[in-house]
Amino acid sequence: MPSIRRPAVRSQSIEEGGLKTRIYGVVLAAALAAPAIAAETESNVYRAERWQGDFEYTEAEAWKESAVVLPPYPDPSDLLEVGIGNNRYDFFIDTRNLTLGDDEVTRYTLVLRSRSGAENIFFEGIRCINQQYRGYGYGSSDGKIHPLEQSEWKPVQGGDGFGFRFELARFYFCSHGNLPYDPPKIIDRIRYAEDPSDSASGRSPFEM
Repeated sequence: MPSIRRPAVRSQSIEEGGLKTRIYGVVLAAALAAPAIAAETESNVYRAERWQGDFEYTEAEAWKESAVVLPPYPDPSDLLEVGIGNNRYDFFIDTRNLTLGDDEVTRYTLVLRSRSGAENIFFEGIRCINQQYRGYGYGSSDGKIHPLEQSEWKPVQGGDGFGFRFELARFYFCSHGNLPYDPPKIIDRIRYAEDPSDSASGRSPFEM
């Protein structure tokens, strides 16, 4: 009896052969592409190394406070009234001794005058970048500014009896990005601002 050929089996064999051919083709293409990928990787590494070689990285130095010299006792003719939302005192900045140091500390002499005329005088500094203040000295009846024996940096806070520092920093000394204004800019902001106590919102006219 003659044998019967099975085309289906042959077709399967052909398909398997085609599959192997495609697999070999993929492997061959990958092998051919490998040198190009390696060359591109080496090129990227070279460019990165060259970039790193050209780039000069300078680590930020730790902040250091500048040496502080006590100012003279304020002259009444140099005092500029500051609008502070406090009904118990009037506040005055000594415009002649308002400074911005190389350490970006705004140092100022502030006169607090009560309704009875009694005065308290502070010589202090405010760091806008971290919203801290430090006292350096105080005025006395002998007409001099005396140094504080112990003083440290403290956070500027509002809502207490000495919230004037908060208003000085927020409305006059510091930008919205916590950068210090230079003294002429501060004086302009003080001179042309309205008293926060006269505003229903208590917000500075400079505040957005």
